[in-house]
Order: sequence, then structure tokens, then C-alpha cells
Amino acid sequence: MSDAIQDAAFRLFGERGYEVTSVEEIVAAAGVSRSTFFRAFGSKESVIFPDHDTLLARAGARLQASSDSSMLAAVSDTVRMVHFHYVAEGERARDRYHLTSKVLR
Repeated sequence: MSDAIQDAAFRLFGERGYEVTSVEEIVAAAGVSRSTFFRAFGSKESVIFPDHDTLLARAGARLQASSDSSMLAAVSDTVRMVHFHYVAEGERARDRYHLTSKVLR
């Protein structure tokens, strides 16, 4: 279900833009209810970055667990973790990059 919501959201964001696309339009395109949308994502922003908080917490935990002597290894591990997370997402990560690069211009 969440894939269908993300697919619809990314398509609409690409066609109409993030700011003007409403949750109502996303749920209509995905064929789900508002409550299903908000149970799956919690916010319109979370459709774009659904794992952001989890990934940030994992990165923070890895960095905080390091000492002065292991900080470089911790940073390297964290960069790899984030990199592999986005590589595993494949096309969705590329879509997110294109979408956010338009918004930030």
C-alpha cells in the first residue's frame, strides 16, 4: 500500500510540484483513504523521506558510540550505511533526488 501511495505522490509532485499537490490528490490517485495515507506516512513530507528519522537515529547512534580514537571509523561506517540505504532504494532514491533538487532551486 505504501508503495502505491509513494508512486502516486512522486508522480503528482513531478507533474504539479510538491507545494501545490495536496494529500487529497495523492490519496485519490493512489486509491486509498486519508487515514490510510496518514497511518502509512504521517505527513506529506514523510512520503518523500519515509525512513529519514530511523536512518538519522541509526547514524547518530553509531557516531555517539565512537570514541576519539574510533571517530574516523564511525564516520566512515555511517557514510557507508547511508549510502547503501539509498542504493538499496534504487529508482526511488533517484526520483527523490530529482524531486528535491527542483524544490531547492
